[in-house]
Amino acid sequence: MELASSICLSDGEALVTAITKGGGEKTLKGSDLFRFGLPKADGRTKMVQTDFSSWRRESIQEYSFAVARPIEVNESHAVWSFLADGYRFVVPALALMRCLVAGEARILPKLFRPQSLDDVYDFSDAKQVTNFRLAPRPTQTSELRSLLSWLACFPSARRLWASAYLSAMNERLDLELPNARVTFTVWEHGSSPGRNCYVAGLRLEIIQPLESPFDFASDHLREIRPCTGKPLPPTKPQAKPAHEAETNQAAFEVSDKQWSIAEPILGRAKGPQMDLRVRLNCVMRKLLGQETWAEVGLPYKIKANNLIASFTAWRSDGRWEKLKAAIPELNELLVRNSPSGRQQD
Repeated sequence: MELASSICLSDGEALVTAITKGGGEKTLKGSDLFRFGLPKADGRTKMVQTDFSSWRRESIQEYSFAVARPIEVNESHAVWSFLADGYRFVVPALALMRCLVAGEARILPKLFRPQSLDDVYDFSDAKQVTNFRLAPRPTQTSELRSLLSWLACFPSARRLWASAYLSAMNERLDLELPNARVTFTVWEHGSSPGRNCYVAGLRLEIIQPLESPFDFASDHLREIRPCTGKPLPPTKPQAKPAHEAETNQAAFEVSDKQWSIAEPILGRAKGPQMDLRVRLNCVMRKLLGQETWAEVGLPYKIKANNLIASFTAWRSDGRWEKLKAAIPELNELLVRNSPSGRQQD
């Protein structure tokens, strides 16, 4: 399988240069990019939550070597990394581009054309995209509608779409990341012993824009779930209390340094050790009052009763008190987000 390296525009069409495993070059059309240009997934998946603001630029060389192509690749294909649940995920731009069009291979080439978003959709109201100039397949209509609605109605999401064409004009496969928090299903090509996961595919499960929509879409949904097919009622932005305004997604993830302190206190897990760290993250999110036990465990397929049992065990034998004493910033966060201003169990 080849790896996309660079892109150029010729007579309005995208032509991508890809490097084969043997080091040769291959030219791909924009319509080929849904099947070619990235390594195939190895079957392993993870569900992760991340804020695009935490993503860091990386070199395509690391990704190339990791997917068994020990050759130099043009740096014109953008790559990012982000941390979630103790793993470092390395994401090429093409994987994110495929994700934006929800499996519609014939829409992907439109990313590389000017003002192409307006060629794909129409509005019948200001809440979400409902009519298509290019009718998608029936099984994917709801997912694509939700994604296009976000892309059309939120400023940084619209810039995300437009940036694919602007980058291609400069012979780069690249995107301007949006202002949003998202939950992805990640398909891996492979992992390294250092907990680096090299991403071959993505699917957007939940989108939480961290910005207001355009005025014409002021009633737009503030949480978008493309894969459910079930629209949520529109909500208006609400001012947060002062103690919540200081809390962001980073506070919901136990850092590597904090985990190095917490792990000896909580002890070895019966299953994979990463499951214990995930459970601690889930418990913290629940205690911060943002989600129910069922909601915090859902992305990781951990039942609410199992999370409650873990937390109960930590409290009953004193490990929870030791943890809060050993990591004061976690305890301070719980106090700050408690309605009463007192410590939370």
